[in-house]
Amino acid sequence: MYAHWPIEAFVLTGEISSYDGRGFCPRCGSRLLDTADPDDTFIEIRLGSLDEAPFELKPDDEIWVERRESWLPPVEGAAQRDEKRESPPVREARLEDLGSGVTPVTKGWFVVNVRDAEWWSSESRGARCAFENEYGDPPVEFGQLGINVTILEPGQTNLYHAEVNQEAFLVLSGECALVARTRSGACGRGTSSTLRRGPSTRSWVGVRGRA
Repeated sequence: MYAHWPIEAFVLTGEISSYDGRGFCPRCGSRLLDTADPDDTFIEIRLGSLDEAPFELKPDDEIWVERRESWLPPVEGAAQRDEKRESPPVREARLEDLGSGVTPVTKGWFVVNVRDAEWWSSESRGARCAFENEYGDPPVEFGQLGINVTILEPGQTNLYHAEVNQEAFLVLSGECALVARTRSGACGRGTSSTLRRGPSTRSWVGVRGRA
């Protein structure tokens, strides 16, 4: 059983372990709460994790009732929902131009032309647009999927390390050569280096987490 608290009424002290927006006890692994994004208006807390749980509260909703055991009666007075209660709609992110293109400064959905988005460039590694704000304060990054567009000129190379999650890239224009090799003592994880053979534009996509 969990409850929603207004974010302004919540203060976190001590340490928690976080994964994919969920907070756990770093010692026993018990789930404690769902951590909040900066734009959230409430935080979800597992009542069983509290020393003094407010048991006088009455449930407003009973979710996943299709999974309820036949011998369990419905919660009296609570709305019956086959699935989880709908979360608030995702807010639109606020975009700002910090000097090298438009980038999100708050979390949320947004639409941006790659021509107007923030780009980073290097004389040896080309130009890269990642659509997120990894150097912001705080950083605004995509939790489950990483995607970027990279442009390489003749003589430039792009080094990319392999990970356990799925990754791929697509050559949008031009041509390039891919050299993949495995470093010794790296537990089987390889290093992929893309080498230039002519002007090319590529889109990289990588899985960061699971929904």
